Amino acid sequence: MMIAKGWWKELGCALVVGGLLVAAPPQVVADSDTAQWAVLVYVEGADDLEELSDTYQQYLDRVAFGEQVTAAAQLVEWVGPASNEFSARRYLYNQAGRRSEVVRLSDSSPSVRLANLIKWGMGQTAAEHYALVVAGHGQIAPVLPTGRSVAAKPDPDEIGAPFSARDLREGLIKGLSGAQAGKIEIVFLDCCYGVTLEVAAELRPMADYLVGSPGLMYSPGLPWDEILSWLAARPEASAHALVRSAVQAASSSWQQEGDLTVSLTAVDLSRVEAICQRMEAWVETVDPRMATVAPELTLARSQAESWGRGGELVDIGGFMTALSRTSNYVAVAQQARWVSQCVEQAVLASYLQGPLGPSQVRDRGLAVFFPLEVERWPEIYRWRGPEGSLVHWRSFLSRYLNALQGSVVQQTSSGMPG
Repeated sequence: MMIAKGWWKELGCALVVGGLLVAAPPQVVADSDTAQWAVLVYVEGADDLEELSDTYQQYLDRVAFGEQVTAAAQLVEWVGPASNEFSARRYLYNQAGRRSEVVRLSDSSPSVRLANLIKWGMGQTAAEHYALVVAGHGQIAPVLPTGRSVAAKPDPDEIGAPFSARDLREGLIKGLSGAQAGKIEIVFLDCCYGVTLEVAAELRPMADYLVGSPGLMYSPGLPWDEILSWLAARPEASAHALVRSAVQAASSSWQQEGDLTVSLTAVDLSRVEAICQRMEAWVETVDPRMATVAPELTLARSQAESWGRGGELVDIGGFMTALSRTSNYVAVAQQARWVSQCVEQAVLASYLQGPLGPSQVRDRGLAVFFPLEVERWPEIYRWRGPEGSLVHWRSFLSRYLNALQGSVVQQTSSGMPG
């Protein structure tokens, strides 16, 4: 398989998702019996979109869906740069085979388009458990490209508009509300740079597990024919078992490609709050010592796995483990050790493949935005008001960069470095 290509690969994950239904399609009658699992599949991207959609369709066509495992897919095709409309192929898979329809989608709001898919998909299926697959290679979120103003908004017809962790969260909230459902058990992100603490913190109220990559993701993504065939043969499998199986299937099917580093991780979102709380305690310990601890932080950061054009996404577990071993401050090292333990408990399964082959390190796979420059800051650090458990990390970044540079960092109107 190939790696998704383009400058955006070095900037952010592909979390773009689609819009309002402008022409009511013929309704597909949902099955009366309740299945064990229903998988909702959303595909939208900027590069090779038609080929990407066809690949996912082929994946689904190879699975023997039945009464206990069903799927509803929406494969989006962009009309063109002169239009903000999309044409979508929708498919319903169950024991009766495959049924399809073509609809027109509009609206430039990514969260609304994701909500539309969730509401439609749940309306066509009835299941005890739901999993959502979001695939959108070729987008530019969550990191802003160099030179783009914080306030600059993409045109409605600009494919590749940023889709942030907040957009993903709002799309899930709207979709689940419209479908009158509580949550989706698993969110799979078939995209680059999707699994970060920021994304996990935003998803934890709406999902139980997150599976994806903190770095590069093979295109077109996970081997869904293998994963869903495994599930179809084991319809009573738990969500915990399914996410671990998905990571194992990917590690077995992905072939090493040159000097590229590819990663995949499965995160238990119920344990994310503990990470945030431990990181907050760690920040409170570090802040008073920042002037002298900053070089230690930089050293530990260099020893941890990182992703992105400037290595701005850093593995939390690896960073905290390195710091716990090298810090001259007992309190800082102890707090770092506790953070690392929380990360290890939250990561259910992980896989890292580099130039030297697969890595056996278990605590890798959950990243946090930790740059050495202020050139690019993701929108999540620019929001006004309280942002929950990430406020402490935003404060840490400002203090760290101030200490590192030995100067006052320019502030934006929202109080964040810019």
